Amino acid sequence: MKKHSVLLAFVLTLTCLSMRAQSIEDPILKNNIFIGLKGGVTAMDMAYQKGNTSFVNHSILLTNPKNVLSCMVAGLTVERSLPAFSYGVECLLTGLNAQSANTGNGQYSYVKQDSAYFVNVRVPIRVKFFNKQRPDRSVAFHPYVFVAPNVSTYIYAPLSESLTVNGYSVWNGEGIEWGSKNINYINFSVVGGIGLESDIEVGLYVIRARFEAAYNYGLLNMAPESLGMDRKTRGWEATLGVSFPLFTNPHYTWLN
Repeated sequence: MKKHSVLLAFVLTLTCLSMRAQSIEDPILKNNIFIGLKGGVTAMDMAYQKGNTSFVNHSILLTNPKNVLSCMVAGLTVERSLPAFSYGVECLLTGLNAQSANTGNGQYSYVKQDSAYFVNVRVPIRVKFFNKQRPDRSVAFHPYVFVAPNVSTYIYAPLSESLTVNGYSVWNGEGIEWGSKNINYINFSVVGGIGLESDIEVGLYVIRARFEAAYNYGLLNMAPESLGMDRKTRGWEATLGVSFPLFTNPHYTWLN
């Protein structure tokens, strides 16, 4: 009887240690920090208004997709992942290339083009749905909605005497560079949309794949008051992303 008791205690001890080891080694996605990359296309417009008159220069991506390189979005992401939602910071480079389709001689036909590259910092908050993992640990797709405040500024970089990266516009047939006289440096917008993500397990590691479609609505007037008009960005973007957990097994009290 004594031998059976010792054997039973030994088996129970091994079972507990095995279960604990499994719980530590299994990927835990409920509380983690994910670092990743994202990229895609953005169809940003420039909307003008002066008094009761308004018009929009639409993204060249809609009329001439060959110019897709001027309508790209790409950058780095850091995300704190929780069971029902997540939040993080994204640093992105986006392109704007909006052109007028108006060939007439209307009051605002002189505004033909706006183009620039922007550096963006946004703070997305995502709320997830149907996020319960399948018992067989197979790939599952989870939808979510998100909203993000976005602060950006256009890039100015004098690379050489003949090549300068700068905001550029065509007004009244003349090309002008953006500057303090023609545009405000800081732009603020709100980005909101929907997404679909999947956590793909590879051994003890996880790859998170994600697709997002969003609308970016500019809130600040980018034109100085001296121009006497409102000039705001707005448009759509679609991105693909991939991210990886910083901690494979995040058993840390500050993550729980």
